Amino acid sequence: MHIASILDRAAQLWPDREAVVSGDIRLNYARFAERARALAAALRGAGLELGNRVTIVRPNGHVFLEAYFAAAYAGLVLVPINTRLTGREVALILRDSGARLVLAHEDHRSLVEEALAGDLPALPRVIWSSDAQLDEYWRDHDKRVH
Repeated sequence: MHIASILDRAAQLWPDREAVVSGDIRLNYARFAERARALAAALRGAGLELGNRVTIVRPNGHVFLEAYFAAAYAGLVLVPINTRLTGREVALILRDSGARLVLAHEDHRSLVEEALAGDLPALPRVIWSSDAQLDEYWRDHDKRVH
């Protein structure tokens, strides 16, 4: 069973049931699945192909969970990176995984930049965001869609 099918099934059976609570963010299954699929489309639109590695350097929360399912929807491999590692350790993970993209929270900019300054055969693209930026994006998106 494909992991994304679990979310699809939950969204089908219980679209209005609360699925995720992360701080002030509350998402039902339908909305959570929509957000994960939108992120999957954005990742594929960024030129990533099936099987490519995407790392995530973010605290636990709704965005981390969305990225987990988005990677599954897009056929990508998500490589979570512990935010308590050193820049050297992160560089090793980036190199060993062959990551093509890093999804990073602004709060971890120095960690990721230190890692990228290491000995990497190819520098992955980095997408920086804060929770506030993403929440604003989704509020604007909701106004356009609904």
